[in-house]
Amino acid sequence: MTSRATVVDKAKVLVVGNLFPTAIQPSVSPFNKIQFSALGRRRDVSILVLVSWIVWLKSFIRRKKSGDNPPYCNLRHAPYFYLPKLATALHSATLFVSLLPHVLWCRRVSPEVVIVSWAFPDAVAVALWCRLFNKPFMIKVHGSDINVVSASWVKRQQILWAMGHAHAVISVSQDLKDKLVAMGVSDEKIQVVYNGVSSEEFFPRVIGGGAARDLPVKQTIILYVGTLKAAKGSSDLLSAFRRVARENPVVELFFLGSGPDQPLLKKGAEKAGLADRVHFVGQVPHDRLADWYNVSAVVCLPSHGEGVPNVLLEAMACGRPVVATRVGGIPEVVPDFAGTLVPHERPALLADALLDALAREWDNSKISAHAGQFSWGKNVDQLESLISSVLTDPCAEKSLRF
Repeated sequence: MTSRATVVDKAKVLVVGNLFPTAIQPSVSPFNKIQFSALGRRRDVSILVLVSWIVWLKSFIRRKKSGDNPPYCNLRHAPYFYLPKLATALHSATLFVSLLPHVLWCRRVSPEVVIVSWAFPDAVAVALWCRLFNKPFMIKVHGSDINVVSASWVKRQQILWAMGHAHAVISVSQDLKDKLVAMGVSDEKIQVVYNGVSSEEFFPRVIGGGAARDLPVKQTIILYVGTLKAAKGSSDLLSAFRRVARENPVVELFFLGSGPDQPLLKKGAEKAGLADRVHFVGQVPHDRLADWYNVSAVVCLPSHGEGVPNVLLEAMACGRPVVATRVGGIPEVVPDFAGTLVPHERPALLADALLDALAREWDNSKISAHAGQFSWGKNVDQLESLISSVLTDPCAEKSLRF
């Protein structure tokens, strides 16, 4: 008979979810790629990336490959069908059906445990599959998948059903865990596992020489990194910057990223006479972000809702002070000595905080040391502990094949 210890040591893990970079969307959730690649160094990890049929079609039209495999992981892309903005509560059902062509691949992978990253429709559809094939599974939630999607009663009931059958639920913040408990998820089932940041990549340094090429090293910069959309507060930041620019004649605002609000933001900057001080850089590769953080004076993320955004962890790891909104898990990771938090959707207060941050002396070494506690090594240690507890749980249903 095979011992439990042997089963755990040789455990194969299948990760399923839509939050993963692809060739056509290379900047989507790089933290998931980093986390599960790190897990792949210790376990036999396979990843099934759920790709919207719209993105899949765009990739085909533009003749772009799905993307490179992450280190140490076996990866497969799975297009899924749904009707945009129609019958959204049924997207879990259409995703379930879309997984049918991948059964044979899953059989070859033969996982002992499944991790699904995103609550709806991903977790609901995968929970159905795992129940069908008697596979233990865990659900990782991020923030928007609970803060936004759970506002629908029908979707919330589906999420609760999936979490009721999950062997563990991974939350990226205590705030998100509290929301899950208030929804009706068992407190004992939820484990808070903060995302990490790589200290080898994100650390304080002076940017010069070849690394300074195409970087605004001589300006005083407020830096925004993320999708340009209302929910991320990008328009709030532009409104606040109008006053900041009047009171600080040398500061400039740089938006890194793209999104639906970019044309509106450009017009707003032009109308305010700030076209020469508000810059839209577009998507920046993740491995270039550390340079941008290090040339900034302050990093701002005025989001209306979050889990724990890696942008703030990365900025602090580079010793940069942050100005952000007091939402989600942000207050859990940003102490007073590392930044200032304000209520969301309050541009006037955001302007006050930015002006104060630009005028204040910050202890950059202390900020960076604080961010050091959020490491990927610690993150994967916790993830491995959860996997082991699931695999050694005598109540967990496991089969030899998917």
